[in-house]
Amino acid sequence: MTAPSEIPDKDARRRRMMIGIASVAVAAIAIPVGVYALDSDDNDRRDRSGSSGKESGWIEESFFARVPKDGVFETHRGNLPLAVFPSGIAKFTEPKLRKAFALGGKIRDKNGKVVGFSTEIEEVLPKTDFASGKMLTHTVWTLFFPGRGSLVLDQIENSTKVATKVFKPAFAGKKPWVGKLNATTTAGPRKDGRGVILGGTGEFAGIRGSGVEIADLRRFDPATGGLEGVFELRFRYQLPRR
Repeated sequence: MTAPSEIPDKDARRRRMMIGIASVAVAAIAIPVGVYALDSDDNDRRDRSGSSGKESGWIEESFFARVPKDGVFETHRGNLPLAVFPSGIAKFTEPKLRKAFALGGKIRDKNGKVVGFSTEIEEVLPKTDFASGKMLTHTVWTLFFPGRGSLVLDQIENSTKVATKVFKPAFAGKKPWVGKLNATTTAGPRKDGRGVILGGTGEFAGIRGSGVEIADLRRFDPATGGLEGVFELRFRYQLPRR
């Protein structure tokens, strides 16, 4: 995420910046949001029992990615402020992938130990308004844990806070933003604003539950597209009785 990238002209860069950088953005996947309405209601009723953790069968677990240290690859059309890496990776030049962005990287447990690998792909949603800084995307995370299994999280992201407080000031001032910003970017599709775990394999076979993505940012350089901080995926789930 810190390698230099091609920076478009001023007007184009300002419009495209919101696509390219919001919590590491875009590829076309279209799972209807409405299908989760009933699941959300059912989960909410069960969650209100007042118990948590093993007592109610719910497990809470978080995984982390340190940016840029844990990044392994990143690609898009090639005209966004974020770099395409490693050298030689294919770009998304096809018409259907014009807004596409994909990345992959290592993931860590709460103790900082690398425990798996993840990919994130997103698409920009129609309600996105680049001029105002409103940034809405549809994201699918796939996490793979060797020897343990895998799981998939589907979510709607609202990265407006990150875009307006970090990216826009950095581009406007033409200098790196340095500070502390913590933002939960997940905004659905569940009615309570959480993302939905679509399924899993291995240890996670039969999983049901939800998750949120949390960005803890420290620095952004508009000249290189370099973003520094930690991203957390926080899950709450149940597994079937074996």
